[in-house]
Parts: sequence; structure tokens; C-alpha cells
Amino acid sequence: MKKVIIIGSGLGGLSTALRLSNKGYDITILEKHSTPGGRLNIIEQDGFRFDMGPSFMSMTYEFDDLFKSADVENPLLMKELDPIYQVFMEGRERPLRIFKDLHKLEKEFTGIENNLGEKLENTGLSGAPRLLAIVDLCSQTIEDMPEYNAQLFTLFMNSDYGGQLGWDITESISQSARQALDEIRQEGELHDWVDLDVLAERIAAQCIIAVLEFCNGDLSIESFAPTFGYSAAMLASAATTGKAQTAFSKRIRKTQKLARRQHNTRLKRTPGVVA
Repeated sequence: MKKVIIIGSGLGGLSTALRLSNKGYDITILEKHSTPGGRLNIIEQDGFRFDMGPSFMSMTYEFDDLFKSADVENPLLMKELDPIYQVFMEGRERPLRIFKDLHKLEKEFTGIENNLGEKLENTGLSGAPRLLAIVDLCSQTIEDMPEYNAQLFTLFMNSDYGGQLGWDITESISQSARQALDEIRQEGELHDWVDLDVLAERIAAQCIIAVLEFCNGDLSIESFAPTFGYSAAMLASAATTGKAQTAFSKRIRKTQKLARRQHNTRLKRTPGVVA
């Protein structure tokens, strides 16, 4: 029997152990703390109790996949939150509520970005052109809301919950991208092996990655929109064929010269310079 040592008994370590043990491996888990669970643990001090980890999650299907891979029935009961959370910003009397439902989110952002849902859903296009239009619209929306997004992206870069918050902010992009990808599949131009949910989420995530990694959180520089478009088109191109792939390839060629990393003071890195 092959032996595997896993360092850390957080969600990742426990999930890996469950999957590998089901495949017949002899598992040893090393944990420096007194209890397993990682960020699922709590801190109790002075009569107060704090969760160390996230209070909500958006990718519940990951648990279904985990337990299915281990031949175990999912024992978890999930409660959908509505709204998902609230964002408190300096200078605003009330917080902005972040909804999973696009139409509720659109109503919440009235006066900040009017008719957001209608713009995302009714581009007048379908398939690959629609997906590219969604990317362009989201880029323009982000660039048109500098004060709001500057506060959000500051939170992303300085908060332990930045990754989780980023995923949920891009939920609307993901839903719209999935619809466009489904249209491409109906046209017979999406590879059979492609998981629509995963691809749509990865395309949406490029929005956050472009801001944090390539633009250092600065939305005023010109490389944000082409970087987001380039990354989204690269992912979509690898998953498509025919006219759809041609459309994505044109976007790649159009944007690749501008899709370059900017100097990142947070990471002390400059493009082209190896530390």
C-alpha cells in the first residue's frame, strides 16, 4: 500500500485525505494545532466567540463532488443566503447588499450602475460575440465606478477574505458568461469535456485577477480592460472550435500587446525583472 503524508488538516488537507484514502492510500496527516479543521475552527476569548473562517460559500457543488468522489452521501445541509452579504463603505449612509440574483443586484445598484442586469442579459448578441460583449461591459462598468471599486479592491488586497469576496462579486459575470457558453455549446462549438460552470467562473475570476495581479489594484491604467479581455478570450479559445474560437482568437491578437503586468508595489515586482 502506498503511503502519503499530508501537511495540514484544514479543508484542503482533509478533502485530499478523504479522496486518497478512498483510492487505497495509507494516509498520515500532520497538524501543528491541537484541533483539525483549519479555518473552520473558532476563537473564544473574554466571553466572545469568533469564526476563523468564511461564514458563507458560493461553490457548494464542490462538497457534492468531494463526497461523491469518496462514495459518501453528502451530510451537509446548506442554507442559501439572501442577500449574500453587505458592503459598508465610507461616505455612504447605508451598506450595499450583494445578491446572487442579478435583478435584485441591479435594483440595489440603482444610481450607481443603472440597468446593469438588462445590459448583461440583453446584449443583442449570442454565443462568442455575446461573451466578449459581457467582458467589455463589465470592464466598462468597473472603470466607470472608480470610487466604489477602489474601496472594494483595497479590501481584496488587505483582507484574508479577499479571494472569497472576489468570487462573489463576480457571480453576476459568471451567470451571464455561462449563458453565452451554453449558446456556444448549442451551436456545437464547445468541446464535450468542458464544464460550463467551471469555465464561466474562471472567466469571471479573470476580472479580479487582472486588477490585483496585473494592475496592482489601479483601475485608472489602460491595461485593465485589455488584460481582462485577453485572459477571458484565452480561456474561451482553448475550450471552443469553429467560428467561436476564431472570434476569441481575434480578441487575443487585438489585446495581447496591452495585456502586460504593471509594476506591483505590493509584491515588489516589475514586469520582465526576475527577483
